[in-house]
Amino acid sequence: MKETVLGLNKDMKFYFCPEYVNMQKGIDSLCGFIRSNLMRDPFSNEVFIFMGRNKKQIKILRWDEDKFILYTVKLYNKKDLPLIIILEKTIII
Repeated sequence: MKETVLGLNKDMKFYFCPEYVNMQKGIDSLCGFIRSNLMRDPFSNEVFIFMGRNKKQIKILRWDEDKFILYTVKLYNKKDLPLIIILEKTIII
């Protein structure tokens, strides 16, 4: 199973949160959101993707054996459409 720089690969299941999320949330708050809103287990080998209201920032949360990894991606001077297209092509909803 070949991984990318972020440790993600095509065999993982990706879940895109259908609602906008406050980008100030940390790991614990996002885990609570995953349990209560997505009805998923944050300790699974699934990858959870959250988008901010302005569509310029996303957070990616995943469990990796014994730790959570939280990625933050913030776009500067870019339109938000390409990011949405990329997410729609790679996510299982």
